[in-house]
Amino acid sequence: ITLAMALLPEEFPVVLTVFLALGAWRLSRQRVLTRRLPAIETLGAATVLCVDKTGTLTENRMRVRRLVADDADVDMARQPKGAQLPEPVHRLMEFAMLASQRGGVEPMDAAILGRGDAGLAGTEHLHPRWRVAQAFPLTPELLAVTHDWVGEDGLHRVAAKGAPEAVADLCHLPPDALAALRAEAQALA
Repeated sequence: ITLAMALLPEEFPVVLTVFLALGAWRLSRQRVLTRRLPAIETLGAATVLCVDKTGTLTENRMRVRRLVADDADVDMARQPKGAQLPEPVHRLMEFAMLASQRGGVEPMDAAILGRGDAGLAGTEHLHPRWRVAQAFPLTPELLAVTHDWVGEDGLHRVAAKGAPEAVADLCHLPPDALAALRAEAQALA
């Protein structure tokens, strides 16, 4: 192959094409599919690969595992699928749902909304007629997603989800409540 390519006056395009074709063939034998070659180059240059074990990468879906409120700790694995949620976590699930985007692509949103729709069915905690007045996406400066909802009564309610410290900052928690939240988040982690 080298001798044949050396005979051509403009061998560089041929060399590039042949080597890319050989590389694509080798990748296809390993059952790797990529649309952009730089993605493979970037992956080849990686020295550390971090993988989450939540199922997002393997199944592209997540599950609500546990709901913890001031006076409740509910293990969702022990709750029958589609069963009504215990009353102490209704408000927590209500605002988790309000902080999530319906019809979005985030696996966590789908998990929260699916579990909440089933677990809060028939309660006053579902708000199909409320509308989002404003949505604030996750940013590097604020690691929380926030939705401002307007209810049928015209009142605004704000729901946020994200990093515990970001949500605590949005809530302007007093120092003792902030310390308790940090301790609880650390224990759950």
